[in-house]
Amino acid sequence: MNTAKRWAPNTQRQRGYSLLEILIAVLVLSIGLLGLAGLQTTSLQSNQSAAQVSQATFLAQDILDRMRANPGAARQGNYDIGFGTSSSDMGNSPLARADLREWLQQMEAALPGTTGDGCNGDCGAAIQVNGDGRAEITLRWVDERRPEDDDQRVTSFRTVSRI
Repeated sequence: MNTAKRWAPNTQRQRGYSLLEILIAVLVLSIGLLGLAGLQTTSLQSNQSAAQVSQATFLAQDILDRMRANPGAARQGNYDIGFGTSSSDMGNSPLARADLREWLQQMEAALPGTTGDGCNGDCGAAIQVNGDGRAEITLRWVDERRPEDDDQRVTSFRTVSRI
């Protein structure tokens, strides 16, 4: 009998991971997390923009309700204003003047981009009421979260309704 040991290949299974495998896994995970962070930033920006449009909708409905409560003054044009109007220059009717002053203050608080330099005086609110009671309300503001060269930086919301 031959008692000499024969050389045999190592039949043990490899255990653990190599350093290269771990580095590749960390790289793939890092790329995925960077993509997720970019997606989160875009999501936050879109949510902020959607919240501003919702505020503009509420503000438009608010002034429409105020005009419906005072239809005579609305049809006479006492609620008509143009872009760049501040809360100090109001219509002739004392009630319309008070409504517009309060409403413009609410708009400036809810939509911070309605005042300032971003629109070159073309931001804020414009209200036009025809003699037949058709009211057109346009709100325009600067979305300050967007870059300055973005075409959608100035956002506009327009609604038309009957009083």
